[in-house]
Order: sequence, then structure tokens, then C-alpha cells
Amino acid sequence: MQTSDASSRELEFTLYFDDLRDLFVAPEPQPFSAHPNYESGVDQIFNALRRRKPRRRIRTTVHVANELNASALAETKAALGRYCQSRIDIERVVISCHRREGAAKLAIGVVFLLATLGVKAIMDQFTFEPELLHQFITEGLTVLGWVMLWAPLALLLFDWWPSRRNVDAYIAIREMDISLVGPGRAADNPPEHGPTKSVRPIRSDQGQ
Repeated sequence: MQTSDASSRELEFTLYFDDLRDLFVAPEPQPFSAHPNYESGVDQIFNALRRRKPRRRIRTTVHVANELNASALAETKAALGRYCQSRIDIERVVISCHRREGAAKLAIGVVFLLATLGVKAIMDQFTFEPELLHQFITEGLTVLGWVMLWAPLALLLFDWWPSRRNVDAYIAIREMDISLVGPGRAADNPPEHGPTKSVRPIRSDQGQ
């Protein structure tokens, strides 16, 4: 995959595949190819977007060795929309689970904290020898009560951020401008395989 930062608001990807299905399914490894692919096209774009700001406009050109029919672009865009929506739904379920689990654990943590503070208050009414032991137990209970809140707060405040970034990336992929180029020779990116023919690009404003 070739990546180009065309501008601060635009990101361009160029992909090369033997079959259009490789956009969604990882192809057979071709280490001796000039354009080896070890991941599906969507996964390549997704991983690249996780290292960048996915809210920029994205343009993707897919070069395919196989012949393309007239409806290839429309079918690809529809399949891309379905695929990305399924991944978005999964990530949103993960976010919901994090928040629900965090809320449940927070309630338990608050009850535990109140219990430890109550035990500490009771123990403070009595004198223990040595004093160091009394201080160790009471202060330890306080620290333990607050520590119990760390995991629930992390679930509620931070642990769902990766899934949120994944959602943003899949939304950007679903809405990106995509062009398909069949067998032939492009001016800037000559294909490695296939007979030499005139390039027949299928642009994103066709078939809609």
C-alpha cells in the first residue's frame, strides 16, 4: 500500500490486488511481488488511520489485476459500507460493555470504600498497642478502599478510548472516496502483472 498526505485535510491510499475480494480478505502472501499484501485492503487502511487523524478526507485508488464489470464500483461501495457498519456495531458494543461494567464495579467500589472508612472510624475509637500496628491497619484500610475505585474509573473514563478511535477509523473508511482501476498501465503506477491495455478507471461519481 502506498500512502500520500496530499494536504493537511486529505489523505490518499493506493492499493494493488489480484482480486477485488482482497480488499476485504487477506490475500495469499506474495513476498517477491513489488506490492506485497499481508493484510486485507481495509485492514491496511484501518491500521494507517489509527496512526493518523481519521477525520481527514480520504481518497483510495485500488488497482486490480482482474477485469472489472460496470457495477464493480457500486458493489464495492455497498460491500464496504456493510463491512464497516458491522465493525462499528461491534466496537460500540465494546464501548457499551466497558461503561456498563465500569458503572457496576464503581457501585461495588463505593460500597467497599464506605465500609473501610466505617471500620477505620470504629477502630479509631480504641487504642491498640503498639501504635504503629493501629496506624498500619487503619491507614491500610483507607488506601485499600480508594484503590478499589481505580479499575472502575479506568473503565468509565479511559478503557473505551481505543474502541472510540476504531469507530472513527471505520466511519472514515466507509465515507472515503474510492476509485477502481482495472488491468492496464497507469501513468504514475504501472502494474506489475497483466497484459498492457489502456487504463479503465471507474471513478466514485459513476454508478451512483
